[in-house]
Amino acid sequence: MTKHRIVEVDGSNVTLELDRGFHLSEQRTTSEGTSITVKYAGRSIVVRQRSKGSLEAEGDHTFATTTKRTGARTLADAIEWAVKQLHQFVRSPGSDTGNLEAAPAHSIDGYPTLIHARNLAYERRVWAHCSLSQQNTYKRILDIALVVFGPDKPCGPWDQSDVDRLFAVRCGATRNGRLLTTPELTAYGIDAPGIRFPAVYGRRDLRRVKLITCKNELMDLKVVFGYLMALNVGSRRFLPQNPLDGLDFGSAIRDTRADYHRARFTWLMAAADHADPTGQLRLVLVLTFLAARRIDAVMKLEMAHLGFTKREVRALIRRVRRTHESEPVASETWAEPWKYGALYWILENDKERFDRVTPNSSKIERELRRYLSKRHARLGSTDSGWLFPRLSDPSEPMLADTLRDRLREAEEIARRAIEGAGLDPDEIMPATPGDAYHPARGWWEARHSELGWAGNRNASYVGGWTCNTGAVQSTVYGELDPRLMLACMEGLSYSEAAEELGLIDDAQTAMDPHEPVIVETAAAA
Repeated sequence: MTKHRIVEVDGSNVTLELDRGFHLSEQRTTSEGTSITVKYAGRSIVVRQRSKGSLEAEGDHTFATTTKRTGARTLADAIEWAVKQLHQFVRSPGSDTGNLEAAPAHSIDGYPTLIHARNLAYERRVWAHCSLSQQNTYKRILDIALVVFGPDKPCGPWDQSDVDRLFAVRCGATRNGRLLTTPELTAYGIDAPGIRFPAVYGRRDLRRVKLITCKNELMDLKVVFGYLMALNVGSRRFLPQNPLDGLDFGSAIRDTRADYHRARFTWLMAAADHADPTGQLRLVLVLTFLAARRIDAVMKLEMAHLGFTKREVRALIRRVRRTHESEPVASETWAEPWKYGALYWILENDKERFDRVTPNSSKIERELRRYLSKRHARLGSTDSGWLFPRLSDPSEPMLADTLRDRLREAEEIARRAIEGAGLDPDEIMPATPGDAYHPARGWWEARHSELGWAGNRNASYVGGWTCNTGAVQSTVYGELDPRLMLACMEGLSYSEAAEELGLIDDAQTAMDPHEPVIVETAAAA
């Protein structure tokens, strides 16, 4: 153990003991405050204690953070937090390339191999701009490819048989869904589908998966190859072309998420109070279908995350933490046009680690107020900080299993009512095995694509998707517009919203970002 002594800004002496391999730089004090750098395995985090008292950290950790995120009250606590973050960042599953054969990328003759690609991806950190979960996804598919094809597989142009092999190993089927017979599996050198990692990979074995999972893994592998194509090794490109270009990844689709019938939400809302008189299910449906939020984020909403007045909304916006360097900075001016209030979605409850305040639509506000009156009557004098408290223990949030069971009951009630109305319940209310609330995001995305919001940064922001991709930034709205965000939540079409706001010319251009712009010269006129 190496001991380090730190003098904090208040003058107190603190002694920290750090594991071997961790190093602290010399403490620096400026007019802005005190900073110190924690280093481990070539990675670093800079911890700053501002003169105003706030603690900030930036560098090779999971995402940008402030005092509330680190949970640190002193500089010493922040350093200990940084040590844990670096350890998680460097030693996360699949990130230790030292366990596999080293293959220097600069000495490659001909096409590089998969082991070259893997090592270079880690060395250059080609996924550094992605979230930690997405980074781990890319690392996992590289390890899967190494097991399926071997480390010496050249990264030259692959053919369709390589795609078929991955489907056979991962799914035990062809890329179009036909299950393979035992002799066909034997021809691929396997007796049963699944991935069995060697011990040096440090990974658990993977069972057979659905076709859509394998298709998505191939798409992720293609993305990694795309990142590697942009890298130079020595005096040439590491990959002259993407090995997976032009190959068929099969016909698998993600169930019927994006094909949800437009009347599904209406029938579920009609059945909600019959399945759950407390009103919880009805509001959960509103927030999953009309705010496009995942069920984990919805059921863990706190009362402190609701804002109805402009003052309350501004207070929520001040709490927003940037989760990526290219993430838009929330502005208190957004509160002015948001006449129906807003909700604060914290990063701790979000799969993509987003921290955002989004406007309510008029319907969301009405349903919130309707539910809050029922909630108050049910709780009485009992206090609970959760928007959806557990009925048996208000100090805990509602269980996901309970909400799923209530949804299934509402679906059955709705199916009987649909059939009684002379309509087809299998068309309007198809079964979604394995999924409960998540298909609502596909429903939201499909509806807003019809309204012309596809690829718009404002729609991505309020819907909980990343809004920093090149495709989204190519629209004319480089900055978020709170009026467009509200219009999107209200269900207006893109052109209607732009026309109402006096932005119709820009909107027409944004509808097709590839359309050429022709400017006539004075001479031509």
